[in-house]
Amino acid sequence: PDKAAQGFWDKLQKHSFYGKYYISNAFSGILFINMNFVQGFPRPFNKLWHRVFKPAVWKEPKRGEMMEVVTFAEYARRKGQPPLPAFFDNHYTGFRIPSWEDNFRHASAIAMLDAGVALSRALDPRPLNVAIKKLEPRFAFDEKAMIKASWDGFPFMGPTEIKYASNGFNGVDVVDRLIQKYSTGGEVLGVLMSFSVFSAHLTCDGKHLQVDMSPLEKYTTLDGFAKLGGKAEFVPDGERLRTVKMEYGGVSYTSFDDQQVAEDFSQWSKLSGWRFAEKAIIASLLAMTNLVLHVKDLHLEIAAAFQAVTVDAFAVDPKHPLRRLLDPFIHRSVQATNDNFKLLFEYHAAEFSLAPLSSEEQLKLINDFIVNKPLSLANMDMERYGELRGMDPIWSTDEAQTSPHVWGWRWHYRALKVQRLYKQHVECWLSEHYSSNAGI
Repeated sequence: PDKAAQGFWDKLQKHSFYGKYYISNAFSGILFINMNFVQGFPRPFNKLWHRVFKPAVWKEPKRGEMMEVVTFAEYARRKGQPPLPAFFDNHYTGFRIPSWEDNFRHASAIAMLDAGVALSRALDPRPLNVAIKKLEPRFAFDEKAMIKASWDGFPFMGPTEIKYASNGFNGVDVVDRLIQKYSTGGEVLGVLMSFSVFSAHLTCDGKHLQVDMSPLEKYTTLDGFAKLGGKAEFVPDGERLRTVKMEYGGVSYTSFDDQQVAEDFSQWSKLSGWRFAEKAIIASLLAMTNLVLHVKDLHLEIAAAFQAVTVDAFAVDPKHPLRRLLDPFIHRSVQATNDNFKLLFEYHAAEFSLAPLSSEEQLKLINDFIVNKPLSLANMDMERYGELRGMDPIWSTDEAQTSPHVWGWRWHYRALKVQRLYKQHVECWLSEHYSSNAGI
């Protein structure tokens, strides 16, 4: 009877767990459709209306309309949001969303989130802390269970569909196949640094390729999460990079076939030894990519200010050739940035989407990188990005991408190729409207 009762209770908890996430995923679908299917694009459940009325996809800017360039700190004050750290006084955004952008549905989704957060905070001042605690005891490394919990109830695509600019869960299968292809024994980091965007963090000293996440070691992680940081070294091995060393927590690992580590993982879903170090380094790569390259470099320092300044500067002549050239590169930047900052740092969504750090600690990290490693657009030029990092130019050639004997720096190769295409586009556009540099 005791076993039967325990079995019943376990099943009840399991169904309760999956049911909770089913409802959560269904609600996220409501947010998804309002934030992603903007004017002019057919919504999945309303294609007939789109065919009949054919709404404009790209509305023209209005002459004389301005967004008003303000600091992020001033924006927060005027919107009645909590004060931001002092460094937000030095970065700029737009106060208003242009009327020609589709903001109605986006604003509706944000209003739903506002109401949900207000209700949650009425029950607990930091509802996210409650959600994190409910993650214990943690999942075993059960891919099917994690897919079920994260996708069931979401109506727009399945976990293995490549759709709406999302790869879903396909990346897991891709990495698994590469691990088997190169017989890495379960070591994942070398595969990720060979073929993924994480390779943007690589440097080369002439002998080894390296990734150094040690600047993140000083930041305090959330309770229950491992410290960030660590380093790793790699060498080219045919068409991929092979990991030769990992460092984490003062311990170095050069062998990745430890029997005890393998048993801990396969029998108990436990990370130990080099596997623990590897996952901590991967988590650090995610944090560095999210917080520094994306939130800081793109949203805080470039995107919002770029749109607001462009719109206001050309308000008297929105059909100016330069204004029209820039339009696709600035569209909806302020809309995304302003609301994202509220969700990430006022509502603390950053704590489960960007890095295992408190929102306050993440803001501290961003400010540290602003001060110690300021953004340089010249250094982001893909023509010199690799040179500054000691990378061999041959790794970014067509030959390296197709040869089984040479590692190809795929991320940089693609970024460089796209940048060159943009350069051709800009030169073509300007030559159509201006006869000389003096005319520009």
